[in-house]
This record gives sequence, C-alpha cells and structure tokens, in this order.
Amino acid sequence: MNVQADMEKLGYKQGAISLGDAGAMALTFVLFVIIVAIGGDILSGVQSSQNTASVSYNITSTGLDGLTNLGNYSDTIGTIMGAAVIVGIVLIAFGAYSGMNK
Repeated sequence: MNVQADMEKLGYKQGAISLGDAGAMALTFVLFVIIVAIGGDILSGVQSSQNTASVSYNITSTGLDGLTNLGNYSDTIGTIMGAAVIVGIVLIAFGAYSGMNK
C-alpha cells in the first residue's frame, strides 16, 4: 500500500504551502471559529434548560469547558497557519524546495 502514489494519482502534490493556499486556509479557519462559537451557544442553551443536579448538566458543562478550551487555542492555530504560509513562501523564494521550480 503506497499512500504517496495514491495521493499523486488523485492530484495531491507534496510541497511547501504557497500563497494560493492561504485563502482556503483562512476560510477553513473562519469556519472552524464559527462552528466552535455556535456549538458553545447551543450547549449553553441546552444546559440552561437542565436541572443543576443532573448528570446531563454535568455532561454539557464538560462539553462547554472543552469548547472553551478549543476556542482559547484559536489564536495559536491561526498563528501557526500564518507561519506555515510564510515559511512556504520563503522556501519557494530561496529555492529550497526544488520540486516547485521545475
């Protein structure tokens, strides 16, 4: 089973991240943040209708804590995505990735 060959057949190419990938990455990141925010709002609404002494209240509380932690890392994830694009551009500019210059 050769995964790399299978991915090349599907049109995927191994290489540095280019500036053209930045738009798709930004859109994906914005969708991620929106989904986390809406998920937190939904869980908050569900929790407000539950009895505070129930197991379901504790479960939704744990879910809210998890979504809060995930949301707190969104700035770090965005920084890493931006750095990946910048490193990709620098590698291509200095010719470190020879496969892109063929």
